[in-house]
Amino acid sequence: MKRGAGIVSVGDELLAGRVLDTNAHRLSSALRAAGFPVMARATVGDDPPRIAAAIRAARAEAAAVVVTGGLGPTKDDLTREGVALALGVPLRRSAAAEAMLRATYERLGRPVPPGSEVQADLPEGCEPVKNLRGTAPGLLFEDDDGVLFVAPGVPSELDGMLAENLLPTLARRPERGPAPHLRQVTLAGVTEAVAGNLVADLMTRGRDPIVGSYPKQGRVVLALESFAEPPDEAERRLDRDVATIRARLAESVVGDGDVPLQEVVARLLLERGLTFALAESMTGGAVADALVEVPGISASFLAGYVTYSNRAKRDALGVP
Repeated sequence: MKRGAGIVSVGDELLAGRVLDTNAHRLSSALRAAGFPVMARATVGDDPPRIAAAIRAARAEAAAVVVTGGLGPTKDDLTREGVALALGVPLRRSAAAEAMLRATYERLGRPVPPGSEVQADLPEGCEPVKNLRGTAPGLLFEDDDGVLFVAPGVPSELDGMLAENLLPTLARRPERGPAPHLRQVTLAGVTEAVAGNLVADLMTRGRDPIVGSYPKQGRVVLALESFAEPPDEAERRLDRDVATIRARLAESVVGDGDVPLQEVVARLLLERGLTFALAESMTGGAVADALVEVPGISASFLAGYVTYSNRAKRDALGVP
Protein backbone atom coordinates (compact mmCIF):
# COMPACT_ATOMS: atom_id res chain seq x y z
CA MET A 1 0.00 0.00 0.00
CA LYS A 2 1.30 3.43 -0.93
CA ARG A 3 1.91 5.92 1.88
CA GLY A 4 2.62 9.60 2.22
CA ALA A 5 1.65 12.63 0.20
CA GLY A 6 2.72 14.66 -2.79
CA ILE A 7 2.13 18.36 -3.44
CA VAL A 8 1.75 20.00 -6.85
CA SER A 9 1.76 23.81 -6.87
CA VAL A 10 0.44 25.40 -10.07
CA GLY A 11 1.08 28.91 -11.36
CA ASP A 12 3.35 30.80 -13.73
CA GLU A 13 3.69 33.42 -10.99
CA LEU A 14 5.36 30.85 -8.72
CA LEU A 15 7.93 29.90 -11.35
CA ALA A 16 8.60 33.56 -12.16
CA GLY A 17 9.27 34.34 -8.51
CA ARG A 18 6.49 36.92 -8.31
CA VAL A 19 4.66 34.98 -5.58
CA LEU A 20 6.12 32.96 -2.71
CA ASP A 21 4.68 29.45 -2.41
CA THR A 22 3.57 29.54 1.22
CA ASN A 23 0.87 26.95 0.47
CA ALA A 24 3.38 24.12 0.05
CA HIS A 25 5.01 25.03 3.36
CA ARG A 26 1.65 25.06 5.14
CA LEU A 27 0.53 21.80 3.55
CA SER A 28 3.77 19.97 4.33
CA SER A 29 3.34 20.59 8.04
CA ALA A 30 -0.38 19.75 8.11
CA LEU A 31 -0.04 16.58 6.04
CA ARG A 32 2.83 15.24 8.14
CA ALA A 33 0.82 15.77 11.32
CA ALA A 34 -2.11 13.98 9.66
CA GLY A 35 -0.07 10.84 9.01
CA PHE A 36 0.77 11.63 5.37
CA PRO A 37 4.37 12.91 5.32
CA VAL A 38 5.22 14.68 2.09
CA MET A 39 7.50 12.63 -0.15
CA ALA A 40 7.88 15.11 -3.01
CA ARG A 41 6.79 18.58 -4.09
CA ALA A 42 6.55 19.91 -7.64
CA THR A 43 5.87 23.36 -9.04
CA VAL A 44 4.57 23.73 -12.60
CA GLY A 45 3.25 26.54 -14.74
CA ASP A 46 -0.24 27.05 -16.10
CA ASP A 47 0.08 24.36 -18.74
CA PRO A 48 -2.34 21.38 -18.76
CA PRO A 49 0.13 18.74 -20.03
CA ARG A 50 2.73 19.74 -17.42
CA ILE A 51 0.09 19.82 -14.70
CA ALA A 52 -1.12 16.37 -15.77
CA ALA A 53 2.41 14.96 -15.82
CA ALA A 54 3.15 16.29 -12.33
CA ILE A 55 -0.11 14.85 -10.96
CA ARG A 56 0.50 11.43 -12.54
CA ALA A 57 4.05 11.33 -11.16
CA ALA A 58 2.84 12.26 -7.67
CA ARG A 59 -0.02 9.72 -7.72
CA ALA A 60 2.37 6.97 -8.80
CA GLU A 61 4.34 7.45 -5.59
CA ALA A 62 2.00 8.87 -2.94
CA ALA A 63 -1.36 7.90 -1.47
CA ALA A 64 -2.56 11.50 -1.22
CA VAL A 65 -1.87 14.24 -3.75
CA VAL A 66 -2.78 17.86 -3.11
CA VAL A 67 -2.82 20.36 -5.97
CA THR A 68 -3.12 24.10 -5.35
CA GLY A 69 -3.76 27.00 -7.72
CA GLY A 70 -5.35 27.59 -11.10
CA LEU A 71 -9.05 27.09 -10.25
CA GLY A 72 -10.21 30.63 -11.00
CA PRO A 73 -12.33 31.83 -13.94
CA THR A 74 -9.64 33.40 -16.13
CA LYS A 75 -7.97 32.05 -19.26
CA ASP A 76 -4.79 31.17 -17.37
CA ASP A 77 -6.63 29.05 -14.79
CA LEU A 78 -5.99 25.66 -16.36
CA THR A 79 -5.73 23.27 -13.44
CA ARG A 80 -9.14 21.71 -14.13
CA GLU A 81 -7.96 20.81 -17.63
CA GLY A 82 -4.70 19.40 -16.23
CA VAL A 83 -6.55 17.22 -13.71
CA ALA A 84 -8.90 15.91 -16.41
CA LEU A 85 -5.89 15.06 -18.58
CA ALA A 86 -4.16 13.29 -15.69
CA LEU A 87 -7.25 11.18 -14.96
CA GLY A 88 -8.02 10.56 -18.63
CA VAL A 89 -11.57 11.96 -18.36
CA PRO A 90 -13.48 14.87 -19.93
CA LEU A 91 -14.61 18.06 -18.22
CA ARG A 92 -18.33 18.22 -17.52
CA ARG A 93 -20.52 20.93 -16.04
CA SER A 94 -21.36 19.93 -12.45
CA ALA A 95 -24.82 20.89 -11.20
CA ALA A 96 -23.56 20.67 -7.60
CA ALA A 97 -20.58 22.95 -8.31
CA GLU A 98 -22.84 25.36 -10.19
CA ALA A 99 -25.19 25.51 -7.19
CA MET A 100 -22.20 26.22 -4.91
CA LEU A 101 -21.11 29.02 -7.22
CA ARG A 102 -24.56 30.62 -7.30
CA ALA A 103 -24.93 30.33 -3.51
CA THR A 104 -21.56 32.03 -3.02
CA TYR A 105 -22.49 35.04 -5.16
CA GLU A 106 -25.93 35.23 -3.59
CA ARG A 107 -24.21 35.45 -0.23
CA LEU A 108 -22.10 38.28 -1.62
CA GLY A 109 -25.21 40.01 -2.92
CA ARG A 110 -24.34 40.02 -6.60
CA PRO A 111 -24.91 37.85 -9.70
CA VAL A 112 -22.40 35.36 -11.00
CA PRO A 113 -20.06 37.34 -13.31
CA PRO A 114 -20.06 36.30 -16.98
CA GLY A 115 -17.44 33.64 -17.61
CA SER A 116 -17.25 32.51 -13.99
CA GLU A 117 -19.43 29.49 -14.76
CA VAL A 118 -16.32 27.65 -15.98
CA GLN A 119 -15.47 27.10 -12.31
CA ALA A 120 -18.30 24.55 -12.29
CA ASP A 121 -16.68 22.47 -15.06
CA LEU A 122 -15.18 19.50 -13.25
CA PRO A 123 -13.23 16.46 -14.45
CA GLU A 124 -15.64 13.55 -14.65
CA GLY A 125 -15.64 11.57 -11.41
CA CYS A 126 -14.53 14.51 -9.25
CA GLU A 127 -16.73 15.91 -6.51
CA PRO A 128 -16.93 19.66 -5.88
CA VAL A 129 -15.66 20.91 -2.54
CA LYS A 130 -17.40 23.90 -0.98
CA ASN A 131 -15.27 27.03 -0.72
CA LEU A 132 -16.51 29.13 2.21
CA ARG A 133 -13.81 31.78 1.79
CA GLY A 134 -13.86 32.31 -1.98
CA THR A 135 -15.73 31.51 -5.17
CA ALA A 136 -13.89 28.63 -6.85
CA PRO A 137 -15.02 25.16 -5.71
CA GLY A 138 -12.28 22.67 -4.94
CA LEU A 139 -12.10 19.15 -6.37
CA LEU A 140 -11.98 15.76 -4.67
CA PHE A 141 -11.25 12.46 -6.41
CA GLU A 142 -10.93 9.18 -4.53
CA ASP A 143 -10.27 5.67 -5.78
CA ASP A 144 -8.30 2.58 -4.77
CA ASP A 145 -5.15 4.40 -5.85
CA GLY A 146 -5.56 7.16 -3.27
CA VAL A 147 -6.86 10.69 -2.87
CA LEU A 148 -6.50 13.63 -5.25
CA PHE A 149 -7.49 16.94 -3.68
CA VAL A 150 -7.40 20.22 -5.63
CA ALA A 151 -7.74 23.58 -3.87
CA PRO A 152 -7.47 27.24 -4.87
CA GLY A 153 -4.13 28.96 -4.53
CA VAL A 154 -5.40 31.76 -2.25
CA PRO A 155 -3.93 30.83 1.16
CA SER A 156 -7.04 31.68 3.19
CA GLU A 157 -9.21 29.57 0.87
CA LEU A 158 -6.77 26.67 1.07
CA ASP A 159 -6.73 26.92 4.88
CA GLY A 160 -10.51 26.63 5.00
CA MET A 161 -10.62 23.58 2.74
CA LEU A 162 -7.71 21.99 4.58
CA ALA A 163 -9.48 22.10 7.93
CA GLU A 164 -13.04 21.45 6.73
CA ASN A 165 -12.50 18.91 3.95
CA LEU A 166 -9.02 17.54 3.29
CA LEU A 167 -7.96 16.57 6.82
CA PRO A 168 -11.28 14.83 7.63
CA THR A 169 -11.02 12.96 4.32
CA LEU A 170 -7.48 11.81 5.05
CA ALA A 171 -8.44 10.73 8.58
CA ARG A 172 -10.74 8.09 7.03
CA ARG A 173 -8.20 6.74 4.54
CA PRO A 174 -6.57 3.32 5.16
CA GLU A 175 -3.18 4.64 3.96
CA ARG A 176 -2.88 6.93 6.94
CA GLY A 177 0.31 6.41 8.88
CA PRO A 178 1.18 7.36 12.45
CA ALA A 179 1.44 11.04 13.24
CA PRO A 180 4.81 11.99 14.70
CA HIS A 181 5.24 13.37 18.20
CA LEU A 182 7.04 16.69 17.85
CA ARG A 183 9.40 18.87 19.89
CA GLN A 184 11.52 21.87 18.95
CA VAL A 185 14.34 23.66 20.74
CA THR A 186 15.50 27.17 19.82
CA LEU A 187 19.19 28.10 20.05
CA ALA A 188 20.88 31.49 19.85
CA GLY A 189 24.48 32.62 19.87
CA VAL A 190 25.67 29.42 18.21
CA THR A 191 26.05 28.48 14.56
CA GLU A 192 24.21 25.57 12.99
CA ALA A 193 27.54 23.83 12.32
CA VAL A 194 28.66 24.05 15.95
CA ALA A 195 25.27 22.90 17.23
CA GLY A 196 25.26 20.04 14.74
CA ASN A 197 28.67 18.83 15.91
CA LEU A 198 27.54 18.83 19.55
CA VAL A 199 24.49 16.68 18.86
CA ALA A 200 25.79 14.73 15.85
CA ASP A 201 24.97 11.35 17.41
CA LEU A 202 21.32 12.40 17.81
CA MET A 203 21.13 13.17 14.09
CA THR A 204 22.06 9.68 12.90
CA ARG A 205 19.71 8.60 10.12
CA GLY A 206 17.32 5.84 11.09
CA ARG A 207 17.23 6.53 14.83
CA ASP A 208 14.10 7.55 16.71
CA PRO A 209 13.65 10.40 17.50
CA ILE A 210 14.76 11.96 14.24
CA VAL A 211 16.67 15.17 15.01
CA GLY A 212 17.25 17.84 12.39
CA SER A 213 18.33 21.47 12.38
CA TYR A 214 17.39 24.52 10.38
CA PRO A 215 18.71 28.08 10.64
CA LYS A 216 16.48 31.11 10.97
CA GLN A 217 17.18 34.81 11.38
CA GLY A 218 19.55 35.02 14.34
CA ARG A 219 18.76 31.55 15.67
CA VAL A 220 18.92 27.83 15.03
CA VAL A 221 15.99 25.50 15.64
CA LEU A 222 16.44 21.80 16.42
CA ALA A 223 13.38 19.76 15.44
CA LEU A 224 12.73 16.35 17.01
CA GLU A 225 10.18 13.80 15.77
CA SER A 226 9.35 10.41 17.24
CA PHE A 227 7.16 7.74 15.67
CA ALA A 228 7.61 5.33 18.59
CA GLU A 229 4.64 3.41 19.94
CA PRO A 230 2.91 3.63 22.34
CA PRO A 231 2.70 7.44 22.62
CA ASP A 232 4.19 7.36 26.12
CA GLU A 233 7.35 5.80 24.69
CA ALA A 234 7.59 8.54 22.03
CA GLU A 235 7.29 11.21 24.72
CA ARG A 236 9.89 9.46 26.89
CA ARG A 237 12.39 9.42 24.01
CA LEU A 238 11.73 13.07 23.22
CA ASP A 239 12.20 14.05 26.86
CA ARG A 240 15.52 12.18 26.90
CA ASP A 241 16.84 13.88 23.75
CA VAL A 242 15.68 17.35 24.78
CA ALA A 243 17.48 16.89 28.11
CA THR A 244 20.64 15.84 26.23
CA ILE A 245 20.43 18.89 23.96
CA ARG A 246 19.98 21.21 26.95
CA ALA A 247 22.94 19.64 28.75
CA ARG A 248 25.28 19.91 25.77
CA LEU A 249 24.24 23.34 24.47
CA ALA A 250 23.55 24.90 27.88
CA GLU A 251 23.18 28.70 27.60
CA SER A 252 22.66 28.51 23.83
CA VAL A 253 19.18 27.08 24.49
CA VAL A 254 16.78 30.03 24.67
CA GLY A 255 13.39 28.34 24.41
CA ASP A 256 11.22 25.31 23.85
CA GLY A 257 9.51 25.37 20.46
CA ASP A 258 10.30 27.57 17.47
CA VAL A 259 10.63 30.83 19.41
CA PRO A 260 11.34 34.18 17.68
CA LEU A 261 14.13 36.12 19.37
CA GLN A 262 11.85 39.06 20.17
CA GLU A 263 9.78 36.71 22.34
CA VAL A 264 12.91 35.54 24.14
CA VAL A 265 14.02 39.13 24.80
CA ALA A 266 10.53 40.22 25.86
CA ARG A 267 10.19 37.29 28.25
CA LEU A 268 13.50 38.13 29.94
CA LEU A 269 12.58 41.79 30.30
CA LEU A 270 9.15 41.02 31.75
CA GLU A 271 10.43 38.31 34.10
CA ARG A 272 13.02 40.71 35.52
CA GLY A 273 10.66 43.68 35.75
CA LEU A 274 12.87 45.82 33.53
CA THR A 275 11.77 48.80 31.47
CA PHE A 276 13.51 50.11 28.38
CA ALA A 277 13.43 52.68 25.60
CA LEU A 278 14.82 52.28 22.11
CA ALA A 279 16.76 54.64 19.90
CA GLU A 280 17.19 53.32 16.37
CA SER A 281 18.82 54.72 13.26
CA MET A 282 19.75 52.42 10.40
CA THR A 283 17.15 49.82 11.46
CA GLY A 284 14.37 52.35 10.82
CA GLY A 285 12.35 51.12 13.79
CA ALA A 286 12.61 47.42 13.01
CA VAL A 287 13.59 46.45 16.56
CA ALA A 288 10.59 48.22 18.06
CA ASP A 289 8.35 46.75 15.38
CA ALA A 290 9.48 43.23 16.30
CA LEU A 291 9.08 43.70 20.04
CA VAL A 292 5.57 45.21 19.92
CA GLU A 293 4.36 41.97 18.34
CA VAL A 294 4.77 40.32 21.76
CA PRO A 295 1.66 40.54 23.99
CA GLY A 296 2.29 42.33 27.29
CA ILE A 297 5.48 44.12 26.20
CA SER A 298 3.90 47.50 27.05
CA ALA A 299 4.76 46.75 30.68
CA SER A 300 8.43 47.07 29.73
CA PHE A 301 8.59 49.16 26.55
CA LEU A 302 8.29 52.87 27.38
CA ALA A 303 9.20 54.65 24.12
CA GLY A 304 10.98 54.31 20.81
CA TYR A 305 12.79 56.87 18.64
CA VAL A 306 13.76 56.54 14.99
CA THR A 307 16.43 59.16 14.42
CA TYR A 308 17.70 58.72 10.91
CA SER A 309 19.54 61.97 10.25
CA ASN A 310 22.60 63.11 12.16
CA ARG A 311 20.73 66.27 13.18
CA ALA A 312 17.89 64.24 14.71
CA LYS A 313 20.39 62.13 16.62
CA ARG A 314 21.99 65.27 18.07
CA ASP A 315 18.76 67.18 18.80
CA ALA A 316 16.50 64.37 20.03
CA LEU A 317 19.01 62.02 21.63
CA GLY A 318 22.00 64.16 22.49
CA VAL A 319 24.39 62.02 20.46
CA PRO A 320 27.71 63.92 20.08
